[in-house]
Amino acid sequence: MIDQEFRIAPPPVDIVLSPLDNTAAHWLIGICSVLILAGLVYALREWGRTKSPIPLLLILGGAFSNLAEPFVDVGGACWHPIHGQITLFTLMDRPMPFWLLFAYIAYFGALMMCLYCAFSRGISTRAMWLWFGVPVLADIVLEESLLSLSDHLYVYYGNQPLRLHTFPIWWAAPNTIGIYLSAVLMTMFAPLLRGWRLALVPFSTVLCYAAADGVVGYPATIVINSDFPYLINQLGGVATFAIAILVVHGCTLLIASDSPYRLRNGLGMS
Repeated sequence: MIDQEFRIAPPPVDIVLSPLDNTAAHWLIGICSVLILAGLVYALREWGRTKSPIPLLLILGGAFSNLAEPFVDVGGACWHPIHGQITLFTLMDRPMPFWLLFAYIAYFGALMMCLYCAFSRGISTRAMWLWFGVPVLADIVLEESLLSLSDHLYVYYGNQPLRLHTFPIWWAAPNTIGIYLSAVLMTMFAPLLRGWRLALVPFSTVLCYAAADGVVGYPATIVINSDFPYLINQLGGVATFAIAILVVHGCTLLIASDSPYRLRNGLGMS
């Protein structure tokens, strides 16, 4: 159902959080806290090993990335119920729940830091593709579990393509590219990030995520907020994954140790 005045899918604003939703949020906070703590320990060890605070700053960047959530929610048609919500902040008239911050730090911070550490050590094309699959799978498993084990902790509305069960899996493409692209850029520019420039690191993820959602998620956003037939609707989700694959291919050419581009320019395996 498309709003005839604004021509976008209207959110289900009357949904009320249930006790089951609150329980799911508490469990998520606990699990993410463990993952974040493990990421912080690893980042501190990397700081001691490499003398660079970039891994730790990337985890902080995961918290900043939460600021992109209202932007991606409007176009991608995701709604966090406001009735019964513990609100962390409000942007674009979209209140964001407190529990979401922990999910962002774990996924867009700790997991993205793991990608950066893997890439910065030198990585093959095959391994880079495997690292693309890790956050895709993690996102699908996490969100499908959350949505299946709660009543409506959050809701994907509109004409969502590629809905697996409750989770529209096209979301995994821009979510993954958001952290993937940031890890690649940090790997490329790490030698230049010294002194005051390190302050730019925490903002890399939020900017890359917003860019990934705007570019990679563009086809899905169009069909979600339109009344296209079923086949075209699904093709919008497929096109989103196709763009994500093209982005990953471009990233492998830039930093993979066995990239033909790097080998031609004498930048291959050391």
